[in-house]
Amino acid sequence: MNDHGLSTLDDVRVRQAITALILAVDLRDFAAAERLFAPRVLVDYTSLWGGSATEMARAELIGAWRALVPGFDATWHELGEIVVRRAGARA
Repeated sequence: MNDHGLSTLDDVRVRQAITALILAVDLRDFAAAERLFAPRVLVDYTSLWGGSATEMARAELIGAWRALVPGFDATWHELGEIVVRRAGARA
């Protein structure tokens, strides 16, 4: 177990899913990105645009990304340290 109550394998799997998501978006592989989400997701862009977090269907989120991301010549999402915390069955 690590400091956050997850086994090392669980911690690695969560980090791999996050990294795979970012790579899929940068590669414009939205089908792969969509498979990494639960049916409903909490989306929080408050650090970018203010407002409040909102829950939406994963298809709605991916649809928004499909419309936005191709407007850029390229994207590169850089990740810092990924801190994994458990809340019941969720990480």
